[in-house]
Amino acid sequence: MERWTDSTTEDPYADAIVDARAFRAAADRSLAHGEGRAIVVVDLGDPADLLASTQDVDEVWAALVAAAEARTAKAIRPADLLGRLAHGIFAVLTEVGGGPDGSRRVALRVAERLDQPFNLGGRQLSVRPRIGVADPGGSADSADAMLRRAAQVAR
Repeated sequence: MERWTDSTTEDPYADAIVDARAFRAAADRSLAHGEGRAIVVVDLGDPADLLASTQDVDEVWAALVAAAEARTAKAIRPADLLGRLAHGIFAVLTEVGGGPDGSRRVALRVAERLDQPFNLGGRQLSVRPRIGVADPGGSADSADAMLRRAAQVAR
């Protein structure tokens, strides 16, 4: 898989990404403590649409997802948490900080990073991720409810 690494992205952040279960638990703890954290969902879309003319779809998709996660990790703040929800779908638990604009600034930085083409095996690939933001909606809110809202916005 070495030939499919993205030459435009270093990946020292791979260990900083938590799995879906750990992400949901952290988000639920944050909500329970009234920390006012938002969730930003990033969906890279369907690999079949993006890589229709590629023979090694699985390998290229895996490299693209890893590179997109690394770029996202570089775009978020140190206090934010990056979680892998599914292959090609990840989320950021971020401090709202200063109201809804805080989480939207994070989403914008992520979008700007992912807007740059990826160079995989000498081939330029561009993605058009769907990004949605959900700010906390009240005391009865849960991580799952916020993830659903952010995913709806991302569609």
